[in-house]
Amino acid sequence: MSPPATFRERLRAGTPLVGTWVKTPAPVVCEVLAQSPLDLLCLD
Repeated sequence: MSPPATFRERLRAGTPLVGTWVKTPAPVVCEVLAQSPLDLLCLD
């Protein structure tokens, strides 16, 4: 079994990625989202 593709490999391959913008002063929100199945978080 091969290891899962890295974010960079998936991005280069054109695989659809799912993410969200995070604009909140509450660090706990980022911690919760980091444990979600999202591929990326963009912090503002």
